[in-house]
Amino acid sequence: MNSQLENLPPCPVETTLTLIGNKWQVLILRDLSDKGTMRFKELQRSIGSISQKVLTTNLRTMEDAGTVSYTHLTL
Repeated sequence: MNSQLENLPPCPVETTLTLIGNKWQVLILRDLSDKGTMRFKELQRSIGSISQKVLTTNLRTMEDAGTVSYTHLTL
């Protein structure tokens, strides 16, 4: 398991900021929670000015943390 997950702070707000640490992850969660399952390119278009590399990196980070899964994203 990811060491970040093993050492989460006791404060719920701090835990949330630890797990969702940047603006891209907030926008990814916004779009997935509003629209449900999305294709990669559909998610990229809905977010706007995010590159493929940045989106991929953030999705992998979020998947490792258990924040999103491939049941929410189709390829």
